[in-house]
Amino acid sequence: MQVWAAVYSIGNDFFQPDPEERALQVKAMLEAVDVANALEVGLMRVFSGNAKEGYSLEDGLEWIVDGLIKSAQYASRHGVVLALENHGLMAGRSDQVRGIIDAVGISRRCAPTWTPATSCGKPESH
Repeated sequence: MQVWAAVYSIGNDFFQPDPEERALQVKAMLEAVDVANALEVGLMRVFSGNAKEGYSLEDGLEWIVDGLIKSAQYASRHGVVLALENHGLMAGRSDQVRGIIDAVGISRRCAPTWTPATSCGKPESH
């Protein structure tokens, strides 16, 4: 019997005020893409980031978008689609998720997914 994974998940957090921590988050994401690729999983469940005291989404939107752009470009070259989860204050609403994906600008390689997380969701048609 052979078993295939439908999705590979990572607990990334691009909402980091510290540039060094953001770089580590990107590095971890690229390594996760390699794992997904090795497992022959074409879909990765990812996050924008967690709220930090004293910061709003507007403060860190550039950090999130930058991390997702770098990750989506790498994932695209490896046949992996990033599915942005809608959890937390940084991307908890559909307009926030859509805004982040539009800002990333790689809608074929960064798609929304919906809760419950275990259902994986369906990427939107474009």
